[in-house]
Amino acid sequence: MQYTIWLTYACNLKCAYCYEEEKRNLYLSKERARQLIDFIKNRSNTYSDDNISIVLHGGEPMLNYEVLRYIVENVKIWDEDVSISMTTNGTLINEDNIEFILDNINDLSISIDGTAKAHNANRKYRDGKGSFIDTIKNIDRILEKKGDTIARMTVTPETVKYLYDNVKFLYDTGFKLISPIINQYDTSWNEDTMAILEEQLLQLSNFCNSQAEELHIGMLEKMKNRKKSQCCPEMTLNIDAKGDIYPCVYVVGDKKFLMGNIIDGIESEKLLEIKHINNKELKQCSGCFWKDYCHGYRCKLFNFAISGEYSPGYAACRLEHVLLKTYKQCAICEK
Repeated sequence: MQYTIWLTYACNLKCAYCYEEEKRNLYLSKERARQLIDFIKNRSNTYSDDNISIVLHGGEPMLNYEVLRYIVENVKIWDEDVSISMTTNGTLINEDNIEFILDNINDLSISIDGTAKAHNANRKYRDGKGSFIDTIKNIDRILEKKGDTIARMTVTPETVKYLYDNVKFLYDTGFKLISPIINQYDTSWNEDTMAILEEQLLQLSNFCNSQAEELHIGMLEKMKNRKKSQCCPEMTLNIDAKGDIYPCVYVVGDKKFLMGNIIDGIESEKLLEIKHINNKELKQCSGCFWKDYCHGYRCKLFNFAISGEYSPGYAACRLEHVLLKTYKQCAICEK
């Protein structure tokens, strides 16, 4: 089971595409963190779950570093095999915390969109200043000790034409694991920008192949290994800064999907309701051969967070077809 823990909703940046900007400025307290760890321990014992992973989430999780450290230290004392991951904008990593982060976070992702121009176009401080310099300043030290650190890129209709250049820049910087994420909250995706995405991904696939085993691009890797699977809450629980439990990272804070809390546990009826939503048949997808592998079809709560509908929107559906076409083209090229 994966537990995503919201250390805070707050962030020191104001990224143009942030879907959490309007959420409350709450911080997880140390006392609530202790209760949260007890909740995870009790569930582990009840369900004989020895395959636990924890994701430290925000906002910017490093804003609540004291509680972050408390959770990591106490979880490792309980079970040193628990895998802990975190995505951070990197700006708050400094001499006082870098060694602890590198020694104790198993899977680290840094949010960085590519070159300084591309990054600063959207990832700004609240005063409008770009954050690239502060994000990149510790990259050499981080990659020297954690070569598997992931560069997490956000791709918009405006920046998609630079996708190849931005990935190439990050690779030249030292990243070997790069995860471009399409911003599906942006409603301006259209056939022109999707065609550009397709062309950029084909370039990236050819470039990736030329680097042998050195470079892995998240979008393309996931397409190669795509399997049928169920969505949350079969695989993950999200616990917010108040200790409330939600099934999906994208609906945290929406009381419609509140499943319980770490003191009283999960409401069985609410769990069944969420499962029913996840298992809903979608008429618009009924004739699609890809639906059982498609994130847009399976991730119904993600769809709801974007549009208020459980069906996948244009970007989700079109993206799947772009990725599938790219993979097929590349598979033919490799023969």
